[in-house]
Amino acid sequence: MPQNTVIVPYQTPRVVHLASQVLPGAGAFTNQGVFALPVGCKKVVAYVTYTRGAANGFPRFQPMLGNGTEETQGVVVNPSSLDVTTAPPQGRYNVFMEQINGPIPTGAGAISYSLRFCLDGGYTTFRLLVTEAGVVDTPGTIAIALTTSGG
Repeated sequence: MPQNTVIVPYQTPRVVHLASQVLPGAGAFTNQGVFALPVGCKKVVAYVTYTRGAANGFPRFQPMLGNGTEETQGVVVNPSSLDVTTAPPQGRYNVFMEQINGPIPTGAGAISYSLRFCLDGGYTTFRLLVTEAGVVDTPGTIAIALTTSGG
Protein backbone atom coordinates (compact mmCIF):
# COMPACT_ATOMS: atom_id res chain seq x y z
CA MET A 1 0.00 0.00 0.00
CA PRO A 2 1.48 3.41 -0.89
CA GLN A 3 2.63 5.38 2.12
CA ASN A 4 0.14 8.24 1.60
CA THR A 5 -2.93 6.05 1.10
CA VAL A 6 -5.76 6.87 3.47
CA ILE A 7 -8.52 4.35 4.03
CA VAL A 8 -11.69 6.14 5.01
CA PRO A 9 -14.18 4.20 7.11
CA TYR A 10 -17.71 4.32 5.74
CA GLN A 11 -21.23 3.10 6.39
CA THR A 12 -23.94 2.78 3.79
CA PRO A 13 -27.53 3.80 4.46
CA ARG A 14 -30.23 1.22 5.04
CA VAL A 15 -31.40 -0.63 1.91
CA VAL A 16 -34.46 -2.87 1.70
CA HIS A 17 -33.19 -6.32 0.70
CA LEU A 18 -36.50 -8.16 1.04
CA ALA A 19 -39.75 -6.22 1.40
CA SER A 20 -42.19 -7.56 3.98
CA GLN A 21 -43.76 -10.72 2.62
CA VAL A 22 -45.02 -14.17 3.57
CA LEU A 23 -42.22 -16.70 3.18
CA PRO A 24 -42.56 -19.28 0.39
CA GLY A 25 -44.28 -22.51 1.41
CA ALA A 26 -42.98 -26.07 1.63
CA GLY A 27 -39.52 -25.03 2.81
CA ALA A 28 -38.56 -23.15 -0.37
CA PHE A 29 -36.08 -20.28 -0.04
CA THR A 30 -36.70 -16.72 -1.21
CA ASN A 31 -34.88 -15.70 -4.38
CA GLN A 32 -34.43 -11.94 -4.16
CA GLY A 33 -31.94 -10.05 -6.30
CA VAL A 34 -28.31 -9.57 -5.32
CA PHE A 35 -27.11 -6.63 -3.24
CA ALA A 36 -24.02 -4.99 -4.79
CA LEU A 37 -21.32 -4.57 -2.15
CA PRO A 38 -19.34 -1.32 -2.07
CA VAL A 39 -15.60 -1.59 -2.73
CA GLY A 40 -13.79 -2.36 0.52
CA CYS A 41 -16.89 -3.74 2.25
CA LYS A 42 -15.95 -5.70 5.37
CA LYS A 43 -19.30 -6.10 7.17
CA VAL A 44 -22.92 -6.57 6.22
CA VAL A 45 -25.62 -6.22 8.86
CA ALA A 46 -29.06 -7.63 8.15
CA TYR A 47 -31.97 -6.14 10.11
CA VAL A 48 -34.69 -8.77 10.28
CA THR A 49 -38.35 -8.46 11.28
CA TYR A 50 -40.17 -11.78 11.52
CA THR A 51 -43.72 -12.71 12.54
CA ARG A 52 -44.40 -16.40 12.93
CA GLY A 53 -47.17 -18.06 10.93
CA ALA A 54 -47.76 -20.65 13.67
CA ALA A 55 -46.40 -21.54 17.10
CA ASN A 56 -42.82 -22.89 16.86
CA GLY A 57 -42.28 -21.18 13.51
CA PHE A 58 -38.86 -19.63 12.80
CA PRO A 59 -36.80 -18.57 9.78
CA ARG A 60 -33.64 -20.20 8.43
CA PHE A 61 -31.15 -17.99 6.59
CA GLN A 62 -28.73 -18.90 3.83
CA PRO A 63 -26.05 -16.29 3.05
CA MET A 64 -24.94 -16.19 -0.59
CA LEU A 65 -21.73 -14.47 -1.71
CA GLY A 66 -20.66 -13.62 -5.24
CA ASN A 67 -17.82 -12.19 -7.29
CA GLY A 68 -19.85 -10.93 -10.24
CA THR A 69 -19.75 -14.28 -12.08
CA GLU A 70 -20.13 -17.09 -9.53
CA GLU A 71 -22.36 -17.10 -6.48
CA THR A 72 -21.80 -19.56 -3.66
CA GLN A 73 -23.35 -20.37 -0.34
CA GLY A 74 -21.27 -19.33 2.65
CA VAL A 75 -19.44 -22.10 4.51
CA VAL A 76 -18.47 -22.76 8.10
CA VAL A 77 -15.20 -24.51 8.93
CA ASN A 78 -15.37 -26.61 12.08
CA PRO A 79 -11.90 -26.41 13.69
CA SER A 80 -12.87 -28.97 16.33
CA SER A 81 -13.16 -31.57 13.57
CA LEU A 82 -9.40 -31.65 12.82
CA ASP A 83 -8.36 -35.10 11.65
CA VAL A 84 -5.02 -35.57 13.42
CA THR A 85 -4.50 -39.01 11.88
CA THR A 86 -3.68 -37.36 8.54
CA ALA A 87 0.07 -37.25 7.89
CA PRO A 88 1.66 -33.82 8.46
CA PRO A 89 1.72 -31.25 6.96
CA GLN A 90 -1.82 -32.07 5.94
CA GLY A 91 -4.82 -31.63 8.18
CA ARG A 92 -8.49 -32.14 7.51
CA TYR A 93 -11.38 -30.07 8.79
CA ASN A 94 -15.07 -30.52 8.14
CA VAL A 95 -16.67 -27.73 6.13
CA PHE A 96 -20.41 -27.19 6.35
CA MET A 97 -22.72 -25.17 4.10
CA GLU A 98 -23.79 -22.22 6.22
CA GLN A 99 -27.39 -21.93 7.33
CA ILE A 100 -28.47 -19.88 10.32
CA ASN A 101 -31.59 -20.61 12.33
CA GLY A 102 -33.37 -17.50 13.56
CA PRO A 103 -34.89 -17.31 17.03
CA ILE A 104 -38.25 -18.93 17.75
CA PRO A 105 -40.69 -16.18 18.77
CA THR A 106 -42.47 -16.78 22.06
CA GLY A 107 -45.60 -14.92 21.00
CA ALA A 108 -47.61 -13.99 17.93
CA GLY A 109 -46.12 -10.48 17.59
CA ALA A 110 -43.25 -9.47 15.31
CA ILE A 111 -39.69 -9.77 16.58
CA SER A 112 -36.73 -7.78 15.26
CA TYR A 113 -33.03 -8.63 15.45
CA SER A 114 -29.85 -8.25 13.45
CA LEU A 115 -27.38 -10.68 11.91
CA ARG A 116 -23.79 -9.57 11.23
CA PHE A 117 -21.60 -11.00 8.49
CA CYS A 118 -17.85 -10.31 8.33
CA LEU A 119 -16.52 -10.58 4.77
CA ASP A 120 -13.16 -11.42 3.27
CA GLY A 121 -11.96 -9.49 0.23
CA GLY A 122 -13.11 -10.32 -3.28
CA TYR A 123 -16.86 -10.45 -2.79
CA THR A 124 -18.93 -8.07 -4.89
CA THR A 125 -22.47 -9.29 -4.15
CA PHE A 126 -24.45 -10.55 -1.17
CA ARG A 127 -27.87 -12.15 -0.75
CA LEU A 128 -29.54 -13.41 2.40
CA LEU A 129 -32.03 -16.05 1.33
CA VAL A 130 -34.59 -17.24 3.87
CA THR A 131 -37.12 -20.03 4.34
CA GLU A 132 -39.67 -20.99 6.95
CA ALA A 133 -37.99 -23.71 8.99
CA GLY A 134 -40.19 -24.18 12.02
CA VAL A 135 -43.64 -24.91 10.58
CA VAL A 136 -43.09 -25.13 6.83
CA ASP A 137 -46.78 -25.47 5.97
CA THR A 138 -47.63 -22.24 7.84
CA PRO A 139 -44.88 -19.80 6.86
CA GLY A 140 -44.32 -16.58 8.72
CA THR A 141 -43.82 -13.04 7.41
CA ILE A 142 -40.37 -11.50 7.07
CA ALA A 143 -38.65 -8.27 6.03
CA ILE A 144 -34.87 -7.75 5.66
CA ALA A 145 -32.93 -4.50 5.36
CA LEU A 146 -29.13 -4.27 4.94
CA THR A 147 -26.37 -1.84 5.85
CA THR A 148 -22.64 -2.21 5.15
CA SER A 149 -19.41 -0.81 6.53
CA GLY A 150 -15.77 -0.93 5.62
CA GLY A 151 -12.53 0.95 5.56
